[in-house]
Amino acid sequence: MKKFERILILTDKKKSSLNQTSAVKKYLMNLIKSKAIVKSMEITGFRIPNILIWFFLKIKLIKPYKELIDFVPDLIISCGRVTAPFSAILKKNTKCKNIHIFKPNINEKYFDLILIPEHDRYSEKRNVIRFNGALVNKDKFKFKSLEKKKFLNIINPPVKKELVTVLIGGDNKSKSYTEQEIDQFIILIEKLQKEKKYFLCFLFSRRTSLRFKLKIERKFSKFCFVWNGEENNPFWYLLSTSDYIIVTGDSISMTCEAIESQNPVFVYIPQRIKKKFKQFHSNNFINGYTKKFKGELSKSFSKKQKFQNDLKKQLSEYFIK
Repeated sequence: MKKFERILILTDKKKSSLNQTSAVKKYLMNLIKSKAIVKSMEITGFRIPNILIWFFLKIKLIKPYKELIDFVPDLIISCGRVTAPFSAILKKNTKCKNIHIFKPNINEKYFDLILIPEHDRYSEKRNVIRFNGALVNKDKFKFKSLEKKKFLNIINPPVKKELVTVLIGGDNKSKSYTEQEIDQFIILIEKLQKEKKYFLCFLFSRRTSLRFKLKIERKFSKFCFVWNGEENNPFWYLLSTSDYIIVTGDSISMTCEAIESQNPVFVYIPQRIKKKFKQFHSNNFINGYTKKFKGELSKSFSKKQKFQNDLKKQLSEYFIK
């Protein structure tokens, strides 16, 4: 693997994009065993197709941000639809190498390496590596003593109870949670609460509907921790310290982040999710990375260290010339 001294990270405004580019950067830095200057930038505000963004960049009708031109990277790591054409043009102008995460929606020849999830349809190419689910930077699970104390004060969990983190996703463009699905999920969670040995912590995604949040708050806020969205988000802290994690099946990224915590993960599968999501979860159930949430918890799981092993192995074998 070639050593890189200047790495440019391009993301859209989604936190998941930043998390996945940081994961790839971490993998690469471990492989090349050297330090590099890293610059991160967001690309936002483009609603037109990628091929048009690429064309307008090529004829200079759209100009890359001055900071992008001035940095001159050895390597670009990009994630998010609109970042792909910027990565392609910068590669052409600076002769650097580039890696894109997810479908670039422009010609694959503009990239040295493309990382595609197994659950996404994509033609097999020479410069394509497949990975399981979503990429996770494990440094997110590390906390200093002061940070731990801060989150403990916010959450205030009872000492003698087991900590259960509940990650709630939400609606997307094509699928929404029905009242019946929300109520069914709450009934399963209530079964845990009745056992009196668990302390439940609820976290919401940016897609969680107001009605879902309100139902959770009304049912559980008196005896559980329900994050209000205002204080520091304890997401990574809770993943790293929980005895169990429950996650709704509409979010592949949250599921993968939970799995990489190495704690037992249980998935609630709503009826109305995409076929590729169902396949992703089915594979995880078969391989023992997660279990289906049915209102009960257990710690009998297979080893999870293999979850992203294939990607790390392929990256270590792939040489960017």
